[in-house]
Amino acid sequence: LRELPDGLIKSSDYETYCLLGSMPNPNIKALSELINQLPTTNKLILYKLVFLLHKITSKSSVNKMTAANLAVCLATNVVKEPPLEGISIQTVLEKTGYIQSVFQVIIT
Repeated sequence: LRELPDGLIKSSDYETYCLLGSMPNPNIKALSELINQLPTTNKLILYKLVFLLHKITSKSSVNKMTAANLAVCLATNVVKEPPLEGISIQTVLEKTGYIQSVFQVIIT
């Protein structure tokens, strides 16, 4: 995932995913519509990845990998940020948190 030039989720949609992740209760319909706009290959790989991650979370009492923990590990590899030139480290960390939040919703 890390070596993909633009991630499974396009960097051009990064700000939209950040906006959804910044909401206390992200709009699931808007998130589904964004995912449905992905190229077919990206969408299929994302579905298979999410299926696997969901299975992993179903055993979280044993493996300690909750959706939140998986989101921390994988979100920034699935949703690649555009070049963040001139942006403060605080803003980068804030947006990373939003991406993790939205990816956690996708996993669950």
